Amino acid sequence: MANSTLSARQWIHPDEIETSGDLPITGGGDVTRGIYLLVYRAREPIERSIGALGNHALDTGMYFYIGSAFGTGGFSRIQRHISVADSDRGVSHWHIDYIAQSSAIQLIDILVVPKWDGECALASALHTSPDCATPVTEFGATDCQCKAHFIQQVSSDVSHREVVDARIQRML
Repeated sequence: MANSTLSARQWIHPDEIETSGDLPITGGGDVTRGIYLLVYRAREPIERSIGALGNHALDTGMYFYIGSAFGTGGFSRIQRHISVADSDRGVSHWHIDYIAQSSAIQLIDILVVPKWDGECALASALHTSPDCATPVTEFGATDCQCKAHFIQQVSSDVSHREVVDARIQRML
């Protein structure tokens, strides 16, 4: 089951969501739940307070946030992350909200994996990649035993999609 589910993963550009308001996810059955990976680019170094995790500095570069869409609202959580980042209200519920509200941070890509409950498995796989590092321990992972669900891509030799897809291929 995991192999066919992982093979059904889809990359979506944020503009596809912002213009339609819906996630352009294809596939049979219930494709409203699964996991997602948000790809952010920090255009300049930033320092942010991240709730109970305290103040943290982030370098320029690419960052991955892995989340679950099995809870209330399913994949609509992605739209919520986008709206909070674009909002002047500054309402931060999840750790990623504190980062995404910075004007130096831009959401550039989204991966969805419908029907797969592998949020922790993907975070763990990315942590083992030589192309990745953990910028903030426990970020996004206060309800599990993972190191973090927020990962920095430290290699600029490969694209973010290549880094993520290579780790997923190893899981197939």
